[in-house]
Amino acid sequence: MRIDFINKTNKFFPKVVELGKKYSATLGFMPDGGFEDHANKRCIIIAYDDNQLLGYLMYREVPKYSRVSIVHLCIDERYRGKHIPNNLLDALKNKYKTINQERKHNEE
Repeated sequence: MRIDFINKTNKFFPKVVELGKKYSATLGFMPDGGFEDHANKRCIIIAYDDNQLLGYLMYREVPKYSRVSIVHLCIDERYRGKHIPNNLLDALKNKYKTINQERKHNEE
């Protein structure tokens, strides 16, 4: 399994939109423009193997509070129970851990 932050030019982006729409009853409605906005900011993290999307995590930054907020965490039902959410969350935590360390370093 591989984990990547993607934008809308990534080959998996249409599959992210498709997966989000498939589970919209649970996730809540997200217009296509919402997916594109998050992708433009590279705020979509995917888990994949070869050419198969396993799941994704979509988030937004909340700079006012120095936080991030998870918008969607969606795993294809065929791949549930395989710790994919943990891997996606770890990627998100690691990104912001590094950013916070850099900020602290620059403030010193």
